[in-house]
Amino acid sequence: MLNVRKLANIVEELLEIDPYIPIKIRWGKWNEILDPTIYWRTGDFKKSLIEIGISSESGLIRTVTVVHSDKIISDSTGINWPDIVQEGTPIFKVSNWPENGRLDENGAFEIWLSKTEVNLVLSKNTIVKKVISGRVCFGLDSCSNVCLVSVCTLSDEEEMQVKDTLEYMIRQNQI
Repeated sequence: MLNVRKLANIVEELLEIDPYIPIKIRWGKWNEILDPTIYWRTGDFKKSLIEIGISSESGLIRTVTVVHSDKIISDSTGINWPDIVQEGTPIFKVSNWPENGRLDENGAFEIWLSKTEVNLVLSKNTIVKKVISGRVCFGLDSCSNVCLVSVCTLSDEEEMQVKDTLEYMIRQNQI
């Protein structure tokens, strides 16, 4: 699991929605040559994959990309967030990262879509802390592991685009 070491000042994020890569979130700008991106990835690596790009030097989050998912749930209730809330952009522990730059963990993740948010559920662990980084929220368990990444306050247009893209993904899963 991805473990949050500390929080940096909030870095503005950019949400990209596309039929082939349904959700991609980027934070800031960086020089890939001076500070390469390393990746934490989970899914079954056949029908589901999500990857989180991280600065190899600082551990600061750079990207969250949903490549594919076979578990998409329409959820009108949203997330029941805990009372403990902090603001900042996550910095992850990156010591002992594999030399190839990819830390792969087999695991199931789900996408929960509500009217105003899209939630990427990475773990069923109990969320005890909410970290807010702009429009993106992270749910952390008692060990500061990331259990949930949520894009909150989707505009009507974004909500429609995400819904259309995820419906396309569901149809692709049926082929």
